[in-house]
Amino acid sequence: MITNAPEPVATDNSHTCHRNPTPILLTVRDLDHGGIERDVTKIALMLDHSRFEPHVASYHSGGMRFEELKHAGIPFLHLPVSSLKSASALSAALRLWRYIREHSIRLVHAYDPTAVFVVPIAKAHIINYMPTHRLAIDESQVNN
Repeated sequence: MITNAPEPVATDNSHTCHRNPTPILLTVRDLDHGGIERDVTKIALMLDHSRFEPHVASYHSGGMRFEELKHAGIPFLHLPVSSLKSASALSAALRLWRYIREHSIRLVHAYDPTAVFVVPIAKAHIINYMPTHRLAIDESQVNN
């Protein structure tokens, strides 16, 4: 898990406090060759880690981009789903539910058909989510 020193934040009463990076989860079907796979990897690596703590989830562990994320220390969640109608889907759903809770994930962004699987679970946690390259968050889902 990535642990960075928290960034100082000024409060309304001119005191400085430290805030922890916001944990976010990026999901993609696999992490081998491909444009979306490259984009997810670049986002996870290039985000300001003093503000965000990226995590990546995928149906497959392994591949070129997986190795890049592993080398950089980006937390990874393997969700071995072979079919949404399989027992593996239920097991992976429970694994995802626990992971979101245990890591206090505040935003889930699904980049491909993984949205069909992860968005309902994210919504059940009442956290922010961005399915498949949507640039706007549903305002009713934003936590204040």
